[in-house]
Amino acid sequence: MAAPGPGGFRGPCGDNPTAQRVNLTDSQKADLAKIAYKMLDLKKQQFQVYVKAGAMTQEVADARMTLMKDRLDKAVKDGTIDRMGMGMGRGYHHSKPGPQPATPNK
Repeated sequence: MAAPGPGGFRGPCGDNPTAQRVNLTDSQKADLAKIAYKMLDLKKQQFQVYVKAGAMTQEVADARMTLMKDRLDKAVKDGTIDRMGMGMGRGYHHSKPGPQPATPNK
């Protein structure tokens, strides 16, 4: 079975080959975008807790937030918001590490 194209969505199972393909409307994509921006705000709050605890520098937190917001903005603009969070496949995140949190001062 071919992977869904732009606007195609297989549901929360992602790679499940038996999942039915669903095409989301623009309104549904807008609803997903609202939720995604709320989740982004929660991630920002989480990073601030890490910064206050000394587990992450403000610079790293800012860089991560910028990257995540840019990706989300692009997905909303391109109409691919329905594919956000599906990942790049097994092992992707381990092969290209991003900025790492700072070591806490002891």
